[in-house]
Amino acid sequence: KDEPSQTESEIPPGGEFMAAKGQHLLLDLAGSSFEVLNDEKLMKQATLNIVERAGMTLLGIDSFKLEPQGVSVCATLAESHLTIHTWPEHGEALVDLFTCGEGFNLQEAIPIVVDQYGGKVVSSTFSVVPRGNWLGHTTMIGKKEVEDPEEAERERNLVAQFQPFEIMATHKYKKKIFEKESEYQHIAIWDHHDMQADDYGKQTTRSLFLDNVLQSNIDDEQQYHETLVHPAFIASPVPPKRVLILGGGEGGALREALKWKSVEKVTMVEIDEVVIEASREFLPSYSNCTLFGAASCFDDERTELFIEDFFGWFEKHIGNDICEKHESKKESLYDIVVLDLPEMEELREGDYLYSDTFFKRISCALSPTGVVVTNFGEAPLMLDEGPDLRERSKEELEELELYQRKMTEIQTMSKFFKHTRVYDTPISSFRANWAFAIGIIPDGEANEATKHSVIEALHHDKNVGDFDASPNVVNDKLRNGLHESIKDKLSFYNGAIHHGFQYSTADWIGAYCADPENEEDCKSVCTDADAEEYGKLWHPIGESCRS
Repeated sequence: KDEPSQTESEIPPGGEFMAAKGQHLLLDLAGSSFEVLNDEKLMKQATLNIVERAGMTLLGIDSFKLEPQGVSVCATLAESHLTIHTWPEHGEALVDLFTCGEGFNLQEAIPIVVDQYGGKVVSSTFSVVPRGNWLGHTTMIGKKEVEDPEEAERERNLVAQFQPFEIMATHKYKKKIFEKESEYQHIAIWDHHDMQADDYGKQTTRSLFLDNVLQSNIDDEQQYHETLVHPAFIASPVPPKRVLILGGGEGGALREALKWKSVEKVTMVEIDEVVIEASREFLPSYSNCTLFGAASCFDDERTELFIEDFFGWFEKHIGNDICEKHESKKESLYDIVVLDLPEMEELREGDYLYSDTFFKRISCALSPTGVVVTNFGEAPLMLDEGPDLRERSKEELEELELYQRKMTEIQTMSKFFKHTRVYDTPISSFRANWAFAIGIIPDGEANEATKHSVIEALHHDKNVGDFDASPNVVNDKLRNGLHESIKDKLSFYNGAIHHGFQYSTADWIGAYCADPENEEDCKSVCTDADAEEYGKLWHPIGESCRS
């Protein structure tokens, strides 16, 4: 029951508010036999069995034997309906089950339905989608705070049938390969057909979900991990020897770091061992170091793996007083720190990650020429041209609020590094441009960063060492730095790609300058009044607005 759309006086005596919503299973059954699908009596009984096992209330049922073959069955339920129409000659049938009841998980019902109709789950395709007014159940696409434990459990069970939404909403092949609830999160790995292809192509891919949020896909994980790791190695003014990775339980960031000849040790701190074990078994390519180390990167002699919370690990192995004892603990310092942690969209307010204290400790754990790089989640995409917040829709304002939170984190990061940059790359499985932020050379005396640090991070307005090197120099550094067995064998990253990372998209500046509070800072940029049909373009001060 949600908020009513009518007044109480409009409800008839004895009636009550009922939410106009439900859940819908569409199933293309395959793998059954001619004999089963052409038997009217058997199909009718199978439908009754499903209704009984589901605990639904039967109001009536009709069945029809078709000529020359085939059967149709329609069961009317108090909760809605269950129908099936068969094509016995193909061993196939189409099933439609809709229920507005809350006691039945349609995803869990799939094996029951397929079994009763004599099909095979592995050969069938299905989707489970919400219908009607589900606005009150925001857990379907995110996290919703529910104080009452019983209510929270009911919410989780109700919404679980639609999760992960990217998988269940597509009417294509899908198979759950692994699922487990760890101490920290729900972990699932799915095989499925391409979620974004317009046709019904049969190419199968595999994806990792944490708490039903897509984390990685085998088809473009190398693009993500190469973009995360290698720009930091290019930006480092010295060959990095010691690397610290926070998170990254799939092993992709670890694999990319171990490709560099100079690396003597990679310390990886991951809180959830289940993610590592599941990835080793079901996503082995992520941690495949065969060409330049051990068969599994997790077993490489250069890998030092800790299964614990980062903050506890830091206090134990580095010391929270590292900033006061920086000089006396040089042996503890890292040349590169890679943050492969949950992006900001997944964090709750007040989380310690990306805070002042967090970045300060990271900067103090770095060598004097150190580099930190982090995943920053989805990059902004400005849809209109006006910087005036009053002209924007509610949806755009919500997006702007998120991006401006990210600006705050860029500003926080800028306090502790002499140079900070933001760069993007499209990740097709995420259906978005993905953002990364890099901090180069820790600032011994953490400066009080002004908002101009954000403008600097988003503008190519000064040379930042090797990060701003030419494509040829970047390629030379890759050839000289990577192991012999993998030179020129990165799947995505190279000098030309890196050259694009040296320039932040105009959308970052647009998102920043859309906030009237940043008006003074944004005097350092101007808009191209002659290009309004393309949206507003942003330029560094000193460049022609019409160039």
